[in-house]
Amino acid sequence: TCVTSCDGVAFTVLEKVCGERNSKLADVKPMISDVNSSIDGVSFKLKTPTGAYRLSSRLRGLFQAENIACAVVAAEAFGVSKDKIVSGVSKTFWPGRLDVMQEHPMVIIDCAHNPDGLEKTLGFVRKLDYEKLFVVCGFSADKDFPKMVGMLSFADVLIAVKSKNERALETRKIIEKSKNQCKIAFESVLEGVEKALEVSCERDLILVVGSIFVAGEAFSKWRNRI
Repeated sequence: TCVTSCDGVAFTVLEKVCGERNSKLADVKPMISDVNSSIDGVSFKLKTPTGAYRLSSRLRGLFQAENIACAVVAAEAFGVSKDKIVSGVSKTFWPGRLDVMQEHPMVIIDCAHNPDGLEKTLGFVRKLDYEKLFVVCGFSADKDFPKMVGMLSFADVLIAVKSKNERALETRKIIEKSKNQCKIAFESVLEGVEKALEVSCERDLILVVGSIFVAGEAFSKWRNRI
């Protein structure tokens, strides 16, 4: 059985391969309904061929409903009981993925490191209530950073940073590609985070994003939390 939530060309390819191999193809998107997303997580109804669920998870973002649905259908295929599935979903968390570190100002650390992941992140962020958005961003040099920097152009302040990883992108390249009116660079992740905390107000939002390495270094600011 192939379980998926993809569409377009990817779905067509899976459909073709499943047909060739005489395998079942389970598309979870039609199984999902009544999705609610908030800063506390995501909840939704799921109707599979073998069961009906009302699921709640601490994972944040509408897109997580499809991810969870895929996991549930796969778990069913392995014979996992409904009670264990519901319990597992409620306990699941993902450090570094739309991870709230503090409030007033709210700080979210996110490990999105490609345009697709960043699009999902920003879809969640745009629905939050805040005054100004401060983005602390750093990327790996081998990623599509020009596109991601462009996607962050709506931020009120962009703070470019560089992680300690050997593949980390130079901050000057981020600044060069940025169309943000207010932008500044720091040569370490923590310096950028500290500056954002220093100049932001209680109603602002600070998003740390762009790289798993950036997320990891930013976590050290809230070491006692994790």
